[in-house]
Formats: sequence, structure tokens, C-alpha cells
Amino acid sequence: MINYDKSVAFPLHGGRMTSQTGGLIQDHATNNLKIKWYGSTSKGFIKYLGYPIWFCNQQRDVYIAKLLGDITTAVERLAARQVSLYGRANIANTMILPRLWHVIRIVSLPKDTVKKIASIIYQFVMSGLYRPLKGNSLFLPRYQGGLGLLDIMAQQKVLQFRYLNALLTENSNNIPGLTYRLLVDYLKMSHDSPSHIIPILLQTARYKNQLRGFHPYYMMFEAIDTCMKHSPLSLAWPVKPNVMTLLSLPVLEILDFDNEEVAMGYTSRDSIRESKVHDFFHIDQETSTLQLKSRSECKRPNIRNQIERGRLCGNIKLKSFADTRNMEAHLDLQPFIAMLNYQDRPMLRMANKDLRSIMLDIHNLDVGRKFNHTISKAQWKHFYHQNMHHSVRNVWYRMIHKQCPSKSALFVRRLRNVEDDKCTLCNDTEDAKHLMVSCPHKNDIWSNIQSTSIPIYSQSEPEAILHLQSRHQDYNLRPVCCHHSYDMEIPAPTYVRRNAF
Repeated sequence: MINYDKSVAFPLHGGRMTSQTGGLIQDHATNNLKIKWYGSTSKGFIKYLGYPIWFCNQQRDVYIAKLLGDITTAVERLAARQVSLYGRANIANTMILPRLWHVIRIVSLPKDTVKKIASIIYQFVMSGLYRPLKGNSLFLPRYQGGLGLLDIMAQQKVLQFRYLNALLTENSNNIPGLTYRLLVDYLKMSHDSPSHIIPILLQTARYKNQLRGFHPYYMMFEAIDTCMKHSPLSLAWPVKPNVMTLLSLPVLEILDFDNEEVAMGYTSRDSIRESKVHDFFHIDQETSTLQLKSRSECKRPNIRNQIERGRLCGNIKLKSFADTRNMEAHLDLQPFIAMLNYQDRPMLRMANKDLRSIMLDIHNLDVGRKFNHTISKAQWKHFYHQNMHHSVRNVWYRMIHKQCPSKSALFVRRLRNVEDDKCTLCNDTEDAKHLMVSCPHKNDIWSNIQSTSIPIYSQSEPEAILHLQSRHQDYNLRPVCCHHSYDMEIPAPTYVRRNAF
């Protein structure tokens, strides 16, 4: 039985029911069946299986406002917990951000909305800490000096691989059959392509398509384009595509230009961007290779002549995969899919964790070790598994990242409450080293620490703890070493917390 009082009817096209038949359907649903009608003029949004549905920007804005409100409320509720930076990142990953993952697998959010959410999460993780850490370091894995915080855009791209795997391998077992057929058919129709794989893999094949706005393939294209940056088609090809497949590609995809200036002369012209290989090339039966058609056979003879002149001058040549003698008479795009590798690993078989590191697309993936080359992966692991007070862990982490809130660092930023860069105890310049260890008023504290807990240190090298460069560096980030056991809370005296670590 259908409970019509709790049901909502809406047009799949999202517009008004202007036709006579459409008007009759709407009238029957609302007047006879007493079903609520939802259209582009309705207020708010509706949900189906947890996914929001809207037909105009005003309805979308209502959902976004609710989403931001829910996340802000969750952050305010959890902000009172006394945990370290690692703990806050873990809370964000497990208790705040998961409400997004189900939605963004299907629904594309505006980039400014994603930035607002990322800003809320960043402020939550950095709550009460100054100077703040660089944003990129938060998203890096822990063993690289990061916090392991999940990046929203990277995660959304990773979630698209459920559909990308099905579409690229032409295997519909992992998604509903109807969904697979709709995705395949609409890709072919909207891009006028003989295969749905061509517009997925090749950005040049998407020129002047029928898709608009945040269409269903928007994030799929974003994800695959990021993959292609790490797997260019100019590399060595173990298996080259057949000639019949090459004829179906955009002509720009097989041309290799000598420099950017030459490339701009071609890529800036609409007539070339929308042309296919078969518009200018044919299969030479004698050599079984691609050859230029004669001028009379081309609909755009001027472009054909331009390509010929470029090849004669050496400004243009065919890409390596276009030099093939494979005459199989069917489309075979598996050679292109096989090139989706990262460090000799097929991207389509990677775990989500590995895909996220690719989707982050951070150029400097060694932020933590950039600041301190002595810290190994094993030491980082010991560091975040060791039990210690959250304030102590924050102090250590910020020292490693050279973000210690000394007065000299705060004074440079011209903060209103910081009048000078002098230590309040001895009136010397307070840099990170002075704040932590070299102030003479801290000597008694460090002497007590060294004599009772770190006897292997000499009286002259407490600053080695700050830089983590001592010959006994293993003692800094390992809970147990040799025959000694050291409490990781020791290197951060209680009174140091007066500076609001």
C-alpha cells in the first residue's frame, strides 16, 4: 500500500509541466491522489534515500544553509573536548565529516560551500592555537608529519571511483544495472561519441557537449583529470590502440606540439577542437598506418593543410601511441585504461587511502620532513601512539613544524596584545629556542628533568630536544629505547603552558 499523504511527486526534468499531458498528470496527482507536488517553484528541498533533490539555486541554497548549520552545531558541541591536534583531526574524520560522504558521492556542492566547510573544520582543529599550522600539513598522512585529516574535495573524487571503475571496466556488477545503462547511454548521446569511455578519459572529447552545470559526471571528470596529470599519455605504451580506435578520437589528442605557442595556434580554434581524427586522416591500406587525407576529401581543407605544414616543419608530430599498425576493426580503449598507473600501480585497483593521496595533488608531499629530516616513519608512528597529555603533544608537534608561539614570532605579526618580542622573565629576545629551553630561569627545570628522567643528556644540550637533532634522537619520539623508559610528558614543563599552547 502507498501512503499518498506522505508521498511527494516531482518531474524528473525539474521544470514546469507545460504540456497538456503534463498538466493532467500534475492535476491527477495533487487533486485526486492528494500527493504533494514538488517543482522548481517549491520552497526548500526534498530528500530521497538521504540524497537532497533541488531544481533551482534557491532550493539548493536552503540545503546548503542547513548543512552548514548542522556542521557548525556539531563543531560547537565537540569543541569543548580537551584533546590534541591529532584528536581533533580524528574527531573531524569520524564524527563531523562522515555526514557528507553519503551525499557528495552523488551530489556536487559548489566550491565556495566546500571552502566554507573546510574553513569550519580547520578552525575546529586549530581551536585556541596560535600560530596556526599550514593547511596542507593537516591533510598529509601522519607518517609524513600531517594530521591525516580528510580533504573534502579529495574524498569526493575518491568516491567517484565506484562509478568510474564500473564504466571504465564495462562491468555493471558493482552498481545497479539501470544506473549503469543510464550513465553509459547519456555519455554517448551528450558527447556524440561511439564509446562512453572516450569522454571520460579524454578532456578534449568533452568540448561543446550537452552537459550543463553540476551534471552527474562533473566530479567523475574532475577525478579522472587529476589521475591523468600523474599518468600522461606521452609515456611508453606496452600495447598501442588499434587504428580504428584512433579514428574515433579528437584530432588534438593525437597531435604532439613542439611548444606552447604552436599549441595555442591550434587549441584556441573551435573548428579544430571539435574535429575528430577521421576528419583529416584515413587508414593507408599498404602501410596500415594513419595518413592525411587529400585536400578534396576533407570538409575543412585549410586545417588539413595547416596540419601538413606543421608536420613538414617539425612543429607537429603524431604522439607515440598513434604510430600503430594494429588493423583490428573494433573500438578498443583498454590500452588507454591500462595507462592509468601511478608508480607502476593500476589506479583502478588502488585502495581509497592511496587514491586520496593522488587526489590531494599536493606538490610538497613531505611537509613534516622538510622541517626535520631526522624523523623517520617509525618515529612518527611511535609519537602519535604514545600516551601523553594533549597540550604536550601539541607543543611537540608545533616545534617540529616550526610554529612555536614565541613572542618574537607573535610580535612580527603585529598582534595587539604583544607589545615587544622580549621574554617576560629575563627580558632577552624570546624565540622558540629561548622560550622552550635556553632562558636561564628554565635551567633548574631542565636540570631536574635530565637528572631524573633523561640522564644520557649532558647539561649543555637541552636545546637538542627542541631541534630533535641530538645523537640520541630516538629518545625523543620513542617511548622505550635500550634499557630506559621515558615519559613523553617530561620535555614540556607544566609552566610552559602559560603561553597558551
